[in-house]
Amino acid sequence: KMIESDSTIGACMPKVIHQPSPPQFDYGGASGGFMDKWGYCFCRGRLFHHIESDQNQYDDNMEVFWTTGACMLIRADLYHRLGGLDNDFYAHMEEIDLCWRLRNAGYRLMVIPEGVVHHVGGSIITYGSFTKIFHNYRNNLIMMYKNLLPGRVWSTLVPRLILDLVASFKSLISGNWTEWRAILAADIQFLFRLGKWRKNRREAQKHVHEPNLKGIYRRSIVADVFLRGKKKFSELNLDYLD
Repeated sequence: KMIESDSTIGACMPKVIHQPSPPQFDYGGASGGFMDKWGYCFCRGRLFHHIESDQNQYDDNMEVFWTTGACMLIRADLYHRLGGLDNDFYAHMEEIDLCWRLRNAGYRLMVIPEGVVHHVGGSIITYGSFTKIFHNYRNNLIMMYKNLLPGRVWSTLVPRLILDLVASFKSLISGNWTEWRAILAADIQFLFRLGKWRKNRREAQKHVHEPNLKGIYRRSIVADVFLRGKKKFSELNLDYLD
């Protein structure tokens, strides 16, 4: 009913609960997806590994930056016109990339928590594995390179790459060799295949029209969580949420 009532809505999602441990929100979507200014994704109900239990605290309809691939309703004409899911991504960030393209084309995305889906996650790639970490970091960089508007690409990507190096160094000194290797491998492959991603960017930028970037957090979610100790979406300063 929501998507049919408003032609500006390109996609919507329900509230997503983690089936192995309800009423915990699901990592990949919770009650709506957002992104900070450096491309880090988070949810209403999940900030990195701080995952809340659903106590009906996020039951209002809300415009979001991305809707989860676990359960997304999207207009078929837009899906095909914008190129659908990018097969280069493999199991990570492909739906966020598609949602960003929807937003760059001027559409809105909504979470409708009245609908509820129970999701069993981690069935494709094991949590904490090299493959999962690698695709998470690499795909995020590809997504940003494809969809950032002209004039914002390298001013956003360079700080993000520096933050990745900081994350890899933290993993190294904490003894998590798998994560250290995966982050470095992701950044290296992204840079070495820049020509390929440039073609993808040119194709994606063809559809930019009156971009709607509501749902981007103008602060660093990394700083808020790891330096300021924020653990819940409700603790964020939403004045910085465009």
